Amino acid sequence: MSYLRRGIDRGVFTPQRRDRARLLASYGIPEDRFVVMFVGRIDDAKNVMTVAEAAKALIAAGWPVHLLIAGTGSRAPDVRGLLGEDVTLCGQVEPDTLGWLYASSDVFAFPSEFEIMPNVVNEARACGLPALVSQSIGGADLIDASGEDGLRLPGRDVAAWAEAIQHLMRDRSRWTALAEAGLRRVAALAPGWD
Repeated sequence: MSYLRRGIDRGVFTPQRRDRARLLASYGIPEDRFVVMFVGRIDDAKNVMTVAEAAKALIAAGWPVHLLIAGTGSRAPDVRGLLGEDVTLCGQVEPDTLGWLYASSDVFAFPSEFEIMPNVVNEARACGLPALVSQSIGGADLIDASGEDGLRLPGRDVAAWAEAIQHLMRDRSRWTALAEAGLRRVAALAPGWD
């Protein structure tokens, strides 16, 4: 008897699936937008309004941010009402679609405070996305405390989330360093299906 670790299908979750032209054609997201992705239930348990309000603050300050959400939930109308055309609500999507959505985004934001070991964090990093997670969940255990391979943020601090996203938009070298370190960490800790 042994433990079966959570794995990542490396054929589905890979940076090679990045396709911004497809994101434009399928969802109308302009290629010049910095796409912030959230995956999960759109409800208060996942703290989705924190990332929505952070996106709103950045947009109000003139930053070209677009929020992309895969999932369903009771707060979807609130997110739509807050962001209007600056959010895409994909609904529930199949893993194959989810893979290219991650890869075609720019950062993964997951402020949920009710998690044990969220697989979505590893899926996003396997697709080359820097991951921002709440510091008070199991997902924080997936991110090194040094901040080398992702960022741990206060779960409900909208200003902290907006600042972290803005920093990655301004500092492409930091974005690249987080993305590459996240890829290496996932490769080392999360086995592929093979």
